[in-house]
Amino acid sequence: MSVHGNPAGGDETYRQPAGAESVSWQVASDHTERVLGSREHGNSMEHSGVETDYRPSDSAPQRETQWTSSIRLGTEEPHNVVDVAVLPEQRPTDRTVADADQPYRTFGAPARLKAVPEKHVEAPLRSYENVRDTVIDWVDDKHGQLRAASVRGHIHRYEAGVRQDNFAFSRGANYLALAVSDGVGNAKASHLGSAFASRTVVESESLLRDIVSARHPADVSLRDIATLLRSVATDAGVEGGDVSTTLTAAVILDNQSQAGETSVVLAQIGDSPAYRLSRGEWIELSCPALQSRPGDLIDNSVNPLPGHFMASVWVETFHPGETLVLVSDGVGDPVKSNGEYAAALAALWHRTAPSPADLLKVLDATVKSFDDDRTMIALRFDSPER
Repeated sequence: MSVHGNPAGGDETYRQPAGAESVSWQVASDHTERVLGSREHGNSMEHSGVETDYRPSDSAPQRETQWTSSIRLGTEEPHNVVDVAVLPEQRPTDRTVADADQPYRTFGAPARLKAVPEKHVEAPLRSYENVRDTVIDWVDDKHGQLRAASVRGHIHRYEAGVRQDNFAFSRGANYLALAVSDGVGNAKASHLGSAFASRTVVESESLLRDIVSARHPADVSLRDIATLLRSVATDAGVEGGDVSTTLTAAVILDNQSQAGETSVVLAQIGDSPAYRLSRGEWIELSCPALQSRPGDLIDNSVNPLPGHFMASVWVETFHPGETLVLVSDGVGDPVKSNGEYAAALAALWHRTAPSPADLLKVLDATVKSFDDDRTMIALRFDSPER
């Protein structure tokens, strides 16, 4: 589809391929947006806090069916959006509808190469200052299927703020390491802290050995990460507290039993939660030494890096079909408070791991009163015979 028009805004004509009906569209916005995908509410796109509303122009031919929907972004009033049905020759066939039930589309004969990567990128591009709105990654490991996504919160998009969450993972000789970090909201350079903390812990074999060697409820010092973050703050010309971040990491050991049981060592600084997703139920994991007893006061303080560097470490056992989930509180809070959101997110992992597109669609959904950055990295454990 070719696009012609004034790049500064105004009327634009979107031309169909040769032989197809030509349709003229008018962009009802002062901004020209580059549209990368659409949501279920039709042709209205949200990008970097700006909503672009595509409407048929007066000169456009009439279509058979029209419907309206309403969207709300930030504190603005809802916009009425007109979406137009596809032309008869473009309507989905039975084959297309059947393909929609599959996680990945296939056209023609199956290819030799699979859609899902089976190896971790050894030398990922590092650009801590240039923070993307959305990051997704995935890999099929010997333990199972890993999916990860980090999206900028709706409030950060509305205010043109930076995404402060991050995730990282790496594959070692006999382990798979995962991490999620959540930059403290009022720390002006916390996106740097979260990026360095998550990447450093999964890439440092010495830190991972310290975590794994505990192998029981204990506290392990991650002072090296705290020292690094203070150095990052100095280089950025800010205070140490300005790079404050939480950190939750998991080390999946290559010691799967014949029954499929796998040991996972978890380490946590701050309040980014870890879950066991089993049979659609979200089970929050925590260090047994820190679990509150009846009558104890609950401590909701964050206690992030670099001010705090003692990590709570403990071991969990996972079985085939269960999913280990590490999230920022942008995901954890709505999972605890909104049953519909929690059920939709859990359903994605029922039989297999979701495609990145399906995960992103639910992860980034609108949930009233929850507009923080959302980050999730999860591993669905497969059977030993896989």
